Amino acid sequence: MSRQLPCSGSPGSTPFHSVQVKAARIPPLATELSFYQTYQWCLNPVLTVGETVGHLKDEIARLEGTDEDWRLGEVMTNVFLLSCTLLNSIDDYLRGPAYRLPRPAWAMMGARFAQKALAAAERLAAFLRYLRVARVRRWKRGWQGGFDSFLRLFVCDKLTARDRLAPTARNLSAALQLRLPADLQAEHIRIPSAFRKQDLAPVDVLALGRKFISRFPDRQQPILVVGLRTAGAYFAPLLRALLQSEGYLVVNAVTFRPDHGLAAWERAELTRCAGA
Repeated sequence: MSRQLPCSGSPGSTPFHSVQVKAARIPPLATELSFYQTYQWCLNPVLTVGETVGHLKDEIARLEGTDEDWRLGEVMTNVFLLSCTLLNSIDDYLRGPAYRLPRPAWAMMGARFAQKALAAAERLAAFLRYLRVARVRRWKRGWQGGFDSFLRLFVCDKLTARDRLAPTARNLSAALQLRLPADLQAEHIRIPSAFRKQDLAPVDVLALGRKFISRFPDRQQPILVVGLRTAGAYFAPLLRALLQSEGYLVVNAVTFRPDHGLAAWERAELTRCAGA
């Protein structure tokens, strides 16, 4: 491939003349090729929850066998992204459907009666899903502790965390043995707009967290990190892990979808954190 570049001419010549410049083709390094050629699945950006769990298992297994260089950082990033993707889907599943009425129905029924009708519909839906929701709650409780430990390693220098990764990886693998309900596994993940449109990255959240630390250095003050899903499912746990690693004693994190309203369990979680 070649392109034309304008070059200044000598005195008496035309102001510009053309020079042929060939673009150099640099082949990938052998280490890069052997590492990335196993990630063809990344070409599918809309995985199901079940597929996400499968790829997460594979990445956790890689934590102990990957060399201590840039490849370990890549695998840890994959574990972070896949885990947050999964937690976002789980929180949406726990939230359940959000029912809406068209505006003419609000006018006919009256706002108060319409709100009661919607609340009753959500309670009925929650009752019909009770056993599956309880199973997902158990899954999340079993996963959250190990993932929090992993995140505290993720926010520090990844290449110095290798010795502590082995027990963390085993805990994460054990937590994945509990199966999620079939209807949840069949759902497709959501792509956060922060990555897709706004060009944000985890390092941006960590930089914001360090600015917060410099302005509010009191480690005794309780902190609640509120994330708006979908991006909040990635950023809130990461910011909490950074604050915990910096010595803040009480740091909680919750996420919700403001356009869906608060479910009863989300409201209870906010109330609990406010009283902490």
